[in-house]
Amino acid sequence: MFDTAKSLTALKKIKNGGEAKLSYSQIINLIINMGSVLKRLPSDQRNAISDKYDYYRKMKQKHMMDLDGYCEACSEIIADLDSIAPYDQYCCCGADELELNILYNIREKI
Repeated sequence: MFDTAKSLTALKKIKNGGEAKLSYSQIINLIINMGSVLKRLPSDQRNAISDKYDYYRKMKQKHMMDLDGYCEACSEIIADLDSIAPYDQYCCCGADELELNILYNIREKI
């Protein structure tokens, strides 16, 4: 819970035009709702998303990010997840307009 609070504080700073350190582990925790994954996805997709979640949660190294860096990291993660199951079915409440716009931009490129 403490890590989530720190992540949200860093994200707020980034979205307000600043820079902050975030890891892929923190980002995946902010943008995916595992409860929704468990409730809404069939078992094959649920297992694949869970494996990806575990993979990103192991990436603890923090990187200094501005808004562009955060969007790039989210884009990479969301594209990876969306290739398994539609991201908008299990995005987290922490994922707001910015993350959903990233998703729709990814889909437009396909």
